[in-house]
Amino acid sequence: MKRKIGFRGMLKGVLVLLSICLWVEGVFLPSQALAANDLFWTTGTKIGHANSDGSNINLSYIAQPGYGVVADSKHIYWTNYDANMIGRSDLDGGNVSYFIVTGCSNPRGIAIDSNYIYWINLGTSKIGRANLDGSNINPDFIALQPYGYSFYGLAVDANYIYWTNYDGHKIGRANLDGSNANQNLITGIGYPWGIAVDANYIYWANSNGTNIGRANLDGSNANPTFITGCGYPRGLAVDASYVYWANNNSKIGRANLNGSNANQSFISNIGYGYGVFASKINLSIQSFKADPIGGAPPLSVTFTCNALAKGGTVDWYFWDFDNDGVADEKTAENTTQHVYPSAGNYYAKVTVMDNLGDQLSSKAGLITVVHGPDLTGAFDELHWYKADNRLSFELEVKNMGDQDAGAFYTNFYLSANGLLTDSTGARIPFFKRVSIPSLAAGASTTITIDYTPADTSIYGKYIVVSIDPYNKVPDIYRINNTTQAAIMVSKPKVWP
Repeated sequence: MKRKIGFRGMLKGVLVLLSICLWVEGVFLPSQALAANDLFWTTGTKIGHANSDGSNINLSYIAQPGYGVVADSKHIYWTNYDANMIGRSDLDGGNVSYFIVTGCSNPRGIAIDSNYIYWINLGTSKIGRANLDGSNINPDFIALQPYGYSFYGLAVDANYIYWTNYDGHKIGRANLDGSNANQNLITGIGYPWGIAVDANYIYWANSNGTNIGRANLDGSNANPTFITGCGYPRGLAVDASYVYWANNNSKIGRANLNGSNANQSFISNIGYGYGVFASKINLSIQSFKADPIGGAPPLSVTFTCNALAKGGTVDWYFWDFDNDGVADEKTAENTTQHVYPSAGNYYAKVTVMDNLGDQLSSKAGLITVVHGPDLTGAFDELHWYKADNRLSFELEVKNMGDQDAGAFYTNFYLSANGLLTDSTGARIPFFKRVSIPSLAAGASTTITIDYTPADTSIYGKYIVVSIDPYNKVPDIYRINNTTQAAIMVSKPKVWP
């Protein structure tokens, strides 16, 4: 009966993560992620752009009429009130598509989330919705009440759609699917035009006054004078650090999220301001790691993503283990496991989402699972012939892998302690070296050893074997030549 020795010399699978740093099968992964470090505004005739710190101002970034404006990681979207359409361009202002959504009715406010474009049809008092590519247009997604030319601002978060009712002096809200519309979430707040939301609050611009208001997300604790001294503000936006508004005096104002340090002239000479959009730079991925970094298939890998959401929380992690664009798993935890069943090259990717629905994806990391040669050994029972102090045994060496192993040696040692070093730390010499010219995938060979040592007191000593001690078989982690196994010379199995 064969007895497996206590090691496997193998070419381990290797994971190489090239970059640091999306529910189960069929899980839908939202595709939207916010632009970074961008501030956009509309003047009715043009779309302007600057960095979020106010630098690199371009007053004519896109020469198109716009009222509301938003952006994601690839595109800028805007409403064209007079042409009854929604336009779109690349983030750099190129590839302008004037009619990504048509058939609107005097569109004003605009918002996007992971899947849809939303806009207010001022002419019909309804909120419209379409896919991000402009398909599946529904101009009557939510009916706003009472009917009238009174609805201007629009915002979305991960759970709700919010809108302003200018003449009604209130803010409404509905579920993302359009259900449970509450036309009176916040009331008695002046003349709200622009609206924005972050992880904790709803903000609105009082266009017939000089104030920016703020309330909790459920509409409670409304403060109509959260920020004062504005110039009849219209468009409104928030990012991870600031509140921005478009004044009716050709200026964009900015204040800290707590309302302090208001600067009414953050950007000047923009023209007649309508819409404002600021990228929410909430998310950052500190690391995206895989462990272990090596192993033969089936290879179980633990993935861990460390991410931060400034001003909010990271709610979801979407894991794509083979980077095919389909999320394999969605977790609330920042770690998960996946088993790679076979050899091959894979790319792993993680996307994180915060409580506002904003997303950030890591770059894909290359994972190479290579089985390769997998050398194992099994001793036949060792026989000690006491009369002539002779040892006899067999060692079966097998290539358990899926790739051929080239030529290699197997060394045998007689050791007092089961190690390859003596009591002084000096390496002991081998007493037998066997050359194996090749070993195909799945094949095995048997080594027969008859050995008579010079030392007559070998009872209790060990036969130590090392397969491929010189690393002839390509072994990234050098397992074959760094692990040995030993069998003790015990009482004689066969007497002379």
